[in-house]
Amino acid sequence: VASRGAAELEFARLTADEQVRSLELRLQEVEAADMEHAEAASVGAAEVKSAARQAQECEVAIAAIEEELRQSREVRETMAEELHFAASSEEALLQELMAERIERNRLTNGESVCRVVDEECKAFEAE
Repeated sequence: VASRGAAELEFARLTADEQVRSLELRLQEVEAADMEHAEAASVGAAEVKSAARQAQECEVAIAAIEEELRQSREVRETMAEELHFAASSEEALLQELMAERIERNRLTNGESVCRVVDEECKAFEAE
């Protein structure tokens, strides 16, 4: 009975030792998985920080582009106003030049008419 009890105790101890080893292996697996999760979380946190930094850089770049676009629009509007003014000025100048040319032609035509009349008068007087 005593040897049977000793055998049962030895079996129980071996079973307990095997359970302890099994639990230790399981603990190592859990600790390894926990470390992997911690590393992944660390990498994930770094990626989130990097993405946040990139998003902030994009926002700064967008603001700079929007400012450049605003300035370009202002320049375009200013140039359009200057072109309109130049076109108006050019049109006024052309009208002034045309008026001068018409007046000069009128005077030249008037002188020609006077010359023709003078010649006709001289011819008439000569007859």
